[in-house]
Amino acid sequence: MVIATYWKTAQEVLALSPTKGAKAYLLQHFEVVFIHSNEDEVRQTWTYPMRKIVVAPWLKEIAEHEFGDTSAIYVPNGVNTQDFSAPPRQKCIRPTVGFVFSHVGFKGSDIAIEAFELLRKEIPDLRLIAFGNSWKRGLKKGPSLPKWTEYQVLPAQNKIPDIYSQCDVWVCASRSEGFGLPMLEAMACRTPIVSTPTGIAPLLAERGGLRLAPHEDPEGLALEIHHILKLPTNEWTKLSQEAYATAQQFDMEESACLFERALETVIAEQ
Repeated sequence: MVIATYWKTAQEVLALSPTKGAKAYLLQHFEVVFIHSNEDEVRQTWTYPMRKIVVAPWLKEIAEHEFGDTSAIYVPNGVNTQDFSAPPRQKCIRPTVGFVFSHVGFKGSDIAIEAFELLRKEIPDLRLIAFGNSWKRGLKKGPSLPKWTEYQVLPAQNKIPDIYSQCDVWVCASRSEGFGLPMLEAMACRTPIVSTPTGIAPLLAERGGLRLAPHEDPEGLALEIHHILKLPTNEWTKLSQEAYATAQQFDMEESACLFERALETVIAEQ
């Protein structure tokens, strides 16, 4: 097997001799949104004669509706439910929300921050936790975190479950996500989610533990977050358990097995 995992590697894989193995294209996003991508070349790779494996239903729909390819195999990402886990708990004494902070435009940090500022007017003691890989809190052309944010840069992997577990709500305001793994990680730590309808979020909303908010709508996002923060303890605990149960349906071991079966399918077709 040779597996392309990005549009540029797809170009290189296509050029390889058949003696190098069966070829597959793992699509983790519609990469036209990436700042350094060439849209025409990205789209061209979707037409290559390689079986596609997609990580989310919306990517399978793009393959079908925009490129006429009905053969794409859906294999969802999985979460390590041993590393990302938390015992049952109640709401925080101090209302607490969290999100992944990024200066990448399509990640929607500007939308999330505006929503948090609106929320703080209603909930003055609101606590905001964030982590990410941005070393600076603000850039001239990017969003700036509120000064009251508790922000960690590149926390150790074994510290991230504790960050999720400190929150009453985890927030994703992205304009676009290929999958949205932090949502699943937080849910595995029994934290309910509010997200825009991006990546895997619509499917998670159907299964429980996640509420959807409109794109590009800080007020709508704040409203959904406020709803969860104001839930009675017993109702919040029920939603927390729903989030946990949904995450268990995306166990990494099962995803690995599905991916292996997909590769076997590709090999059998050669």
